[in-house]
Amino acid sequence: MKIIEATWEKRNLGCDAYEVLLDSEDLANFDSVLEKIKEYGFSKKSYVVIKIPTGNIKALHDLQDNGFYFMETQLSLSKTFDNDDLEKFLYRHIGNMERVVVEKTRDEWLKIVEQITPDMFVTDRIALDPCLGLEQACTRYKNWIMDLLDHPKSVMFKLQKEEEIISFEVGVYNYKNILDALIGGVFAKYKGGMYGMYQNYPVSDYEADIRKKIVTVSTNNFPMLKIHQQTGMTINRMLYVLRKIYK
Repeated sequence: MKIIEATWEKRNLGCDAYEVLLDSEDLANFDSVLEKIKEYGFSKKSYVVIKIPTGNIKALHDLQDNGFYFMETQLSLSKTFDNDDLEKFLYRHIGNMERVVVEKTRDEWLKIVEQITPDMFVTDRIALDPCLGLEQACTRYKNWIMDLLDHPKSVMFKLQKEEEIISFEVGVYNYKNILDALIGGVFAKYKGGMYGMYQNYPVSDYEADIRKKIVTVSTNNFPMLKIHQQTGMTINRMLYVLRKIYK
């Protein structure tokens, strides 16, 4: 079991926040792990998220019996690319649109962030949480993006058509030729147009060396999950995500 004090969430949620990560070994000894969680001493009004591997329904129910509410199943997916794959996509789809890198300065990233609106994240677990909501989810995403600006291997992309921005994506190069795509969204005007699929292909000049991409998506976000499947993403891991607000 790993308990992380999520200090970065305090400004987003207005309270102390923690993230508890459990693995298969923890689930094998779940009764004792649950006791440790109960005895940890989380502060009053704190927001605690627990993530556990899927499949252990007893552990899921035990957590719910102790005040943790199920919020989503979180899926990690990946896709490996080859040149033929990319050329076919470019030929069929890119047309008069282009995916380009946003200059890595505070001013340029803010130009994108300032266009983000709450209605872009209606499937986010913070947005869906009856104790929180869309405004806090939007603030959380904006802060997260601007925090990533300071990461030495972060990058922001935008999809544009005739200078109008359709969507954005922010990721981190964790390994050589592998991009971990952390945050992305299609602006409200273009929702429903299948533009999310462009975020699954490294089609800009900057991305020429990318051979693998990793994404995380919630089962609450069915449209994006469907796009990931249609573009050949493979599921690698699934986690149950629960939360409790201590009072």
